Amino acid sequence: MACFANRRGLAAAVCALLFLGSTLGCAWQRQRINIEDPYTRIARVKPGQTTTEELTAILGSEPTNIINIPPDHRGFVYGFGDSKSFLAGLIIFSVQKTNIGLDTAVFVVDSSSVVQEVIHSSNSRDLAWQFWPFGGEE
Repeated sequence: MACFANRRGLAAAVCALLFLGSTLGCAWQRQRINIEDPYTRIARVKPGQTTTEELTAILGSEPTNIINIPPDHRGFVYGFGDSKSFLAGLIIFSVQKTNIGLDTAVFVVDSSSVVQEVIHSSNSRDLAWQFWPFGGEE
């Protein structure tokens, strides 16, 4: 009978550990979109000096799109951003909050392939981690 009691206690302990292990869980995830450290890279582009070849090397990729700007300019368009997610999970209930900031940078290039103007947004700069998924800004 003592052997059976020890097995029952062991089984109860194993069940309790499995239950607790599966009920407590958190996860953080970060995803950078297209350009790593975009604001530092954009700051390295010097209007009037940087060529399109240098622009591609600085940003580390080809532009997302190239548009014609009359009369003889082009716009090199780059899309980038940041996403941060927090997840708290239980067996039957989990909550998640994802924050996403997307940006666009446009480099106006003249007919000599030299960048003349840099325009960019900053929605993804210092994107905050948000832990409360039910409304509110923070």
